[in-house]
Amino acid sequence: SFTATVDELKCKHFGICSGCTQFGNFNDSLTIRKAKSFFLSENFNNFNIILYNYMEWRTHVKLAVQSLSKWGGLKFGLYKTGTHDVESIPDCRVHHPRINEAIDIIKTEANLLGVKGYSQDINRYADNYLTRGELRYVQLSLERSTNKIQLVLVWNCLTYKDAEQTLPRLVKRLKSRYDIFHSITVNFQTSTTNAIFNYNTKAWKLLWGLPTVKEQIGIATFNFRPQIFRQANLDAFERGIIPSILKHIPNDCVVAELYSGIGIIGLNVASKAKLVYCSDSN
Repeated sequence: SFTATVDELKCKHFGICSGCTQFGNFNDSLTIRKAKSFFLSENFNNFNIILYNYMEWRTHVKLAVQSLSKWGGLKFGLYKTGTHDVESIPDCRVHHPRINEAIDIIKTEANLLGVKGYSQDINRYADNYLTRGELRYVQLSLERSTNKIQLVLVWNCLTYKDAEQTLPRLVKRLKSRYDIFHSITVNFQTSTTNAIFNYNTKAWKLLWGLPTVKEQIGIATFNFRPQIFRQANLDAFERGIIPSILKHIPNDCVVAELYSGIGIIGLNVASKAKLVYCSDSN
């Protein structure tokens, strides 16, 4: 068992928000203990924990959106544990400050325009759901070099033509904050499943800004479109995981990276390897 005795996180949302399960003793958590035990069982005795900042590290987030009340308003956050009720987390301690700032701007502008948060209920008269509202989710990705946010709005309709005027009006307001936002993309999603995005290529539409954010990670530069996988903690990935992997790559070997995404690990080990294969279904 594991019990944290010191509140290092000091987050007012802890215990209600489902995002964090621990508030202290991060270098001796149950997960780390299990990892150490596993590697020891595999006769790997040099397993070290690299712990960087435990606050303000998350540069990539997806948040659910719901109406604040029947009179309107919006709340952005994560689902409370075991429910589909959104817990607003405006002061999340693990979010990069720019992300919290951008969320506050989005909420303010959307409320001024009367954007409706998404909701769904079981249809008593048919085997399906009744859905209401417009904005379902948001995704925010920070471009570290510019401190700007690549924003995705997940909208409850099939096409841009089906969206109410609140969508173009919201985009017009947000893009005026070019000091905060890098780009704005909309994803059209009407599914009643738990899927956040509709990955049909026609369901994505860049409404303003550049199509990718650029990130220098190790020796390579990567272009992230909003629909591809991105690590939530790029700083730790760059400073901890990649150097650790490089230590165990023999010179002039052949490397296969499975589930490689856009090849962050594979392209960084290419400097030591004879040949690198990167494989992914996306």
